[in-house]
Amino acid sequence: MNSRSRNRLSKLIFSLILVAIIALSCTPTTAPPESSIKITYKATPASTPQTQIIPSQTTPSSPALVTPPLAKIPTTPSPSQVTTPPAPPPAETTPPLPQVTVTQSNEIEAKVTRIIDGDTIEVEINGKSYKVRYIGIDTPETNKPLGQEATNKNYELVSSKIVKLVKDTSDTDDFGRLLRYVYIGDLFINAELVRLGYAVVKTYPPDIKYEALFLSLQSEAKTGQRGIWARKYVGSKSSDKYHIPSCTWAKKINPENEVWFNSATDAKLNGYSPCGVCKPPASD
Repeated sequence: MNSRSRNRLSKLIFSLILVAIIALSCTPTTAPPESSIKITYKATPASTPQTQIIPSQTTPSSPALVTPPLAKIPTTPSPSQVTTPPAPPPAETTPPLPQVTVTQSNEIEAKVTRIIDGDTIEVEINGKSYKVRYIGIDTPETNKPLGQEATNKNYELVSSKIVKLVKDTSDTDDFGRLLRYVYIGDLFINAELVRLGYAVVKTYPPDIKYEALFLSLQSEAKTGQRGIWARKYVGSKSSDKYHIPSCTWAKKINPENEVWFNSATDAKLNGYSPCGVCKPPASD
């Protein structure tokens, strides 16, 4: 075999070996069958000491303290936290009525501080003000005929003076005014206003102690044609006729319904016409 042939043979063998190596490297490794695997266990002698765990030399930490939750204690709000509802406004009160028990006749003295009209005044008793309505009489309202004159006369009689107030039976009227007979010395003011013709008699039970006296004084004022009774003509609130005071129909008019006029013109201006019986003048 020449060298050339040997070279070819060597290359061929080398190629075969290389192929075999490659083939072996690509073949997967197969695990041996399960039955062929044998596992041998070795018993551990009973006397074999157990492994001891030696704790470290560090100081064990103290167990964490668990603080129980605080109990909820109901607290009372401090005075500054307490909300107090606003107090209701004080109710309006009228001054207490004076205790009129000075004497057995229920008398008390007072200072007149104001004249309201012909039959009503305001007085001061023990530093407090009270309105006083005269018992048993009635004067015209200040906006009615003779009303201002009656008020002026009342002012003349009692203004700024010390008066004596005397109770009958009732203490006050429906308006809270004291019901009293009024005196200055021996002068009986209620009676004087009737006598002068500035007031008419108007009594209400049970306060009728001086009713007879008042009616007697009213008759005297009519006869003397004083004040209200000095008017020339009279009419009734329930009719539209005016009369001469001596007229039969005039005498039948209830005193509470009487309307007096200074003149025929005054009567006509107030819507009245002459009576057909007494035939008063139609004009003055």
